[in-house]
Amino acid sequence: MAVMTSRPGRIKQIVDIDPPDSTLGGDRRSTPEFVEQRHHIWQLLQDEVAGSRQTVAAH
Repeated sequence: MAVMTSRPGRIKQIVDIDPPDSTLGGDRRSTPEFVEQRHHIWQLLQDEVAGSRQTVAAH
């Protein structure tokens, strides 16, 4: 997965997503690995949103 920057849209970071183990069954979104990856990606996106808001406020 590629996380992009806000304006200009450039690749900020490539995040390797491990495919879920198909033998697990159940809701894979509750696995610790998924939660960790989601948190990492969300943090990258929040940083971009915060930076974008600062840029808009400065103009």
